[in-house]
Order: sequence, then C-alpha cells, then structure tokens
Amino acid sequence: MLKIENLKVRGFLNNTYEITDLVVQFAISDRLNSVSCLTKRTLRVSVVDWVTVALAGRNEPASKLIRELEKETGGANESVVIGLKNRLPSRTAAFVNGITGHALDYDDTHFASLGHPSAAVIPAALAIADKTGCAAEKFYDATLVGMELAIRIGVWLGRTHYSKGFHVTSTAGAFGAAMAVSRILDLNNEQAKSAIGIVASRASGIRAQFGTMGKAFHAGIAASSGVEAALLAGKGFAAAQNALEQPLGFGETHNGAFYEKAFDNLGESFTVDNITHKFHACCHGTHATIEALQALKKKENIDSSNIKKIDILVNSNYLNICNIEKPMKGIEAKFSFKLVAALAVFGYDTGSLETFSDEVCQKTSLMKLCNRVSVKSDPDVSETQTKVFVHLSGGKILENTYDLSQGLPIELREDKIFSKAAALIGKPLVENLWLEVGIGDKLPSRWMENNFTMDG
Repeated sequence: MLKIENLKVRGFLNNTYEITDLVVQFAISDRLNSVSCLTKRTLRVSVVDWVTVALAGRNEPASKLIRELEKETGGANESVVIGLKNRLPSRTAAFVNGITGHALDYDDTHFASLGHPSAAVIPAALAIADKTGCAAEKFYDATLVGMELAIRIGVWLGRTHYSKGFHVTSTAGAFGAAMAVSRILDLNNEQAKSAIGIVASRASGIRAQFGTMGKAFHAGIAASSGVEAALLAGKGFAAAQNALEQPLGFGETHNGAFYEKAFDNLGESFTVDNITHKFHACCHGTHATIEALQALKKKENIDSSNIKKIDILVNSNYLNICNIEKPMKGIEAKFSFKLVAALAVFGYDTGSLETFSDEVCQKTSLMKLCNRVSVKSDPDVSETQTKVFVHLSGGKILENTYDLSQGLPIELREDKIFSKAAALIGKPLVENLWLEVGIGDKLPSRWMENNFTMDG
C-alpha cells in the first residue's frame, strides 16, 4: 500500500489538508504497491484508446494547423510528434499531440470530475518518456499517477469550478500532466511542489470553446504546461509551495469547492477504474441519449415517419455543454442533443467519424426531426443518465432511461475498445498495437514510429 504520511491540517480554507503536499507525496512515492489488475488493464486500455484516437485525428484541421506552426519553429530532436517524420522538443510534442489526441473529441471521460484524463496526461508523459528514454514501466506508472491526480483534483475543484466556465480537462489536467512528468524526471518533494506552483499559473481553459478547435487546444496547453513546469522545477525554478490550496491560490481564484473527500484513500484505491470510454464519436454528454434511443429503435422498430415528437430529459449541467440548437458544422454536431437524437432514430453509425460531418448538418430529413425534439433538464436525472420519451403519431408514448455509470466488465471494455480502434486505424495495426503496447512493454511512441507511417 502506498503510504501518504505527515499530513497537516491548515487553519484556513475550511481546514483543508495541505493538498499540495498530499498530491506530491503520492506523485513521487517510490512504489505503487497496491495497483490492482483491473486498474492496470484499465490504464492500458486507455493508452491504446488514446493512441488510436490521436492517430485517427491527425488529419483534423486543428491537428494540421498546429503541426504546420510547430514544424516551422522546429527545435531539438527529442520526442515523437504524431503526423511528422521528424521529432520536436518535448514541450512542443506534448502540445501538438495533446491537441491531436483531443481533436476528434473521441477520448475517454471521468464523470466524477467531468474531465478527459488521458487528453492532457498521456501526451505529456509520452513526450518526456521519449526525451529521457525511460522504461515503459516508468511511463505507465507516471501516466497512472498523472491521470489519477487529474481526476481527483478535478473532483476537489468541484462543480463550482466547472459551472463557472472552467474546462476541467485543461485545468485539473495540467496538474496531472505536471505530476506525471515530475515522476519520470525523479523530482524531489520541493521540486515537485514548485512544479505544482508553476503550472498553477498556466492551467487554463474556458467552456466557451466547446464546439470549436479551441477545445482541443485546451488539452495541448495542459500537456505542454505540465512538461514545462516540471522541467523548470527540475532546473531549480522555485514557485509557491502550496499553490493549490493557499489563500489566493488556484482553488480560491478558480472557484474551487475544496471537496476534501476527493483525496480519500489516495494510493489505496484508484478512480482510474471508473473512467468511461467513448463508443460514439461525439460529446460524452450525449451518449446516454444515443444509447436510450438506439435501444428503443431496436426494440420497437421506430422510425422518423411515425414520430410526433421526442422529449429528452438530461441533467441541467448539459444544457450549456452539448445542447447546440442548430449545428452548422460537423464539430458542432458532436455537441447537439437534437442532432444526435435524429441520427440515432435514422440509424446512422454514431461510432463513425464520417457521420459527424458538415454535410450531415444540412440533411433536410434530419433537420425536420430535430425540430420535433425538445431538450429539458430534470433534477432527478444524474449526470450520467438520460430519459427519453418518444411520442408516436398514434398517441403511444415510448419511454427509456439509460445510465452510463453502469460500468462494463473489463473484458467487454477491452473488446469494445479493440473494435473501435480497428474501425479507426485498421485491424492489423490494432492487433500489433495490442500485442506490443496493450499487453507488451513498448512505449506507444516507439510503436508509432515503427508501425505507423507519419505524414511528414
């Protein structure tokens, strides 16, 4: 069991623990002694998922634009950049790969924190693993630590942080990235606390960017900020030693809730186990709606011709996250309850990247059905649920509820991720990726260099 010792209680901010001390002690502890097989398998699944989503996203406009910019800048030949033959500095690689991995918005989610834990942490850890040439085991330990802390810091900041407009993936994610890199670099306690202090001045991201390239940009700046902070701290750059919880620190200035229970059993149990992976190529907040309607369609054989209207009840948090009324572009379609409902009824493959195109937003048949869809909040609907009511022309009302929190057994999750990955980059490549990275000891970046043709 990983021991977290010598915690103090502060006399301010609701008597919170010295959160920075707690976070750092966990991040740089010598060993991770109580990691279960489930946690290890979930971590590997998440890495494989991120790699395939990032590779599939390398031709997205946001990915191409940032590669073009950073290729022109150039720099030291340190770390793999998805879509380029030549390596770039580690901080740059983390930035580009962070954006590329989130460009499709098809990566994992943790609903307790409302963030995408892989998006910021994996590209940061991978960039420094490349730079230092560390062993795969060290990379995976660091990635686990970083993702776990990104989740828990997100929970600690709470819904007040999110509801104010901050994007948890990029705020809490930057801290997770910094701690993952600190672990690979073997920073000491004081240096790692400085890394927290440095990244506290970098962590940023606003939800107004949802539905634009700016959302993917958040993952890139979180990853690169984490790399920058840890590298600077390792060189002796000093910063606030309790930047998370102290007065005028990150929590206070960013509407943190200071939810202390977020760190209960840190090192003994892992919230990473509860990561939810995407099997529809759109905002995770819409997935329960899709699942509920797809199940009704399969059971009742409904189609658009006999639907009078559809009522969708969701948690109020989603009304300003994925409720674009009239999406005009494919990236906006991923954040529209009305359009994903129409896609589900018409039987579109919502797991396919091609479904969420600019053209689909102009389909007359889809738009007509969208006009018959209403989206409302219900206080009894949790953040992982959706209730749908399909009113048929004959007066019959069909009802269904779906809850994403009903977790999948790890074996089924692995099968579904394998199928998703095969659809994204092809079965032969995924079989090799699973063998060498999913259950093997090869760094994902080494695998990409050896098995995937970079664009140059």
